Amino acid sequence: MMIMGDWTHGVLKSKGFTNYQWTTAPGTDGIFLVLSDSFGLPKGCAQRDNAVISSRFAAPKRVRTL
Repeated sequence: MMIMGDWTHGVLKSKGFTNYQWTTAPGTDGIFLVLSDSFGLPKGCAQRDNAVISSRFAAPKRVRTL
C-alpha cells in the first residue's frame, strides 16, 4: 500500500493506467484531511501583499488551527 495525495488518481488516469485502486487512509472515515505543500515567499518579492493575501485564501487561520 502507498499513501499518496488525491492527485495520484488523476495522474495515473491521464497516463492510461487502469490496474490500480484507491481509498481513504485507514482510520479516517468521516474526517476531512488537508495536506499542502509549502508555499515560499522570496525575500524582496515584488508582489508580497498579493502573495500574503493568496496564502490566506489557500489556508485561512480557521482551517490551519483545526
